[in-house]
Amino acid sequence: MPAYRRASAQVGRAAGCRVIAGRLRAWSDSVPERVGPAERAADAPRIEPVSVCPESLAATPGTPVTSPRQDRSETVEGRALHTVELDRTIHAPIEAVFEWFNDGTNYERLALVRRVTLIRPGATEEHGVGAVRLAILPFFRFNNEIVAYDPPHSFGYQIRHSIPPLDHDGVVTFESIRGNATHVHWHVDLQMKTRHFAGILTELSAPYVYGGLAAAVRAAERELRGTTTRSS
Repeated sequence: MPAYRRASAQVGRAAGCRVIAGRLRAWSDSVPERVGPAERAADAPRIEPVSVCPESLAATPGTPVTSPRQDRSETVEGRALHTVELDRTIHAPIEAVFEWFNDGTNYERLALVRRVTLIRPGATEEHGVGAVRLAILPFFRFNNEIVAYDPPHSFGYQIRHSIPPLDHDGVVTFESIRGNATHVHWHVDLQMKTRHFAGILTELSAPYVYGGLAAAVRAAERELRGTTTRSS
């Protein structure tokens, strides 16, 4: 290809990236809040976006974080992971909050989750290390495995198989705070595993992941409100 055509093609791709990025930002700003004013506190969920342009994705290594996946050989070379984070305080003791989030079958209470099945129990605890759960949603299904388990302080999981293909590592940590409450921090590293448009598809999927985490937290808040520490 002549040099002037290659230069023209590069300019066209760069312009296309800017247009797509602008449309994604406009779409993201137009998404309505699903929580009431009382729930919009300093510890509200947040998303850390990355650029959708391939050049920026190739140059951005992703946010360093302690993650259950130490070997990232499955990550497509040159593409950054997208990070989604949520922080929320739940007014219930840490033991009850940990058990609710760690038990995958509780997520069946969410509107878009059709079924969650424990297909393999953990080595020592039912939902401990090695436990595998199958989750079925309208346009998505996946197996996730518990890879780290430190009750009642944290657990980590990985999506092993999914349709459509997705690389998803999650770490959920819990901290007991004053007033019989628990601070929950949920960290997800996300990447669509497709040969084409993986960066853009990852960017588009992040708000849905965020919405799923927030829905799970709201369900836990409703069910655990007023829970007291169990007697020994």
